[in-house]
Amino acid sequence: MGMGGGDESGVDRLVIPWREDWQDGYGMNEEVVRGLFGYNFIEAKSWQDLNGRDGAGWLSFERLIIVDRHVAHAYGSLAKAFNKMSMDAFSQPLIPHFFGSTRVRLAHHIHGPALHRPWPGLALSPVPKIVYVDRQGKDETEWNDRRLVTADHEALLAILSQLERQGRARVTRARLGEMDKQEQFATMMDADVILGVHGNGLTHAMWMPEGGVIIELFPPRSFLADYAIVADVLDHQHYVLWNDTVVPRYEWERQTRQGTLDNNLLHNGTHVPLDSTLIATLLDHLLLSMTRSAV
Repeated sequence: MGMGGGDESGVDRLVIPWREDWQDGYGMNEEVVRGLFGYNFIEAKSWQDLNGRDGAGWLSFERLIIVDRHVAHAYGSLAKAFNKMSMDAFSQPLIPHFFGSTRVRLAHHIHGPALHRPWPGLALSPVPKIVYVDRQGKDETEWNDRRLVTADHEALLAILSQLERQGRARVTRARLGEMDKQEQFATMMDADVILGVHGNGLTHAMWMPEGGVIIELFPPRSFLADYAIVADVLDHQHYVLWNDTVVPRYEWERQTRQGTLDNNLLHNGTHVPLDSTLIATLLDHLLLSMTRSAV
């Protein structure tokens, strides 16, 4: 990836030099890449033309992030610990709001809202927007679909409905598998709080304006840092919930490094419990905090 030189332009070019099968089955990768980079995207064939068929040519970039799983895990201690590539890039000082222009490019591509938060932690409008990423699925008998315990999911819907009736929040229940790609992006681009069970849908927190909130639900004693990383880079508050417990950062970092977590719980069909009192209290606190300067 090419990086903008010393301003807020962020990542301005993407190069995939060797693989031609980079698209995913849902078409999401291509939609994002085309929307963000347009003609500044170099695929394998174009790379070979630029670099020479024998690979002997030289190309110069001002700044690069190399995303390669084998190299990252072999030489990057943070990448190995968190099972993520290019983690060391996040140890460098970040330009404030460096990702903002990238988010705005995608917003323009889908003709969606290109909003900016007045201050980190404040709502974008007088009534904060909560997006619940609903993974329950139509077939409750599917053993391998990660979801909330059914009764806890229904209790959460009741809490969200009550907040909406009280005029304290606007709530979107996002069943992403039933939405087209542009609708998925647009739903997150004016969000203040994104809530859901750990899974791919939370990747859309990238499009929530910086300074929002991610609430991520896990089976107790499990954790993966995918969206904690997104939160760090985009200045989102990030809450990890194990049923009736908010897990502090030092705890999940310690257990991640020590290898004491049971992440098989995320893949073996274990349904995720969620204490209704805890989530109701947390949402109440967040809504008060996000609107206190707008009163």
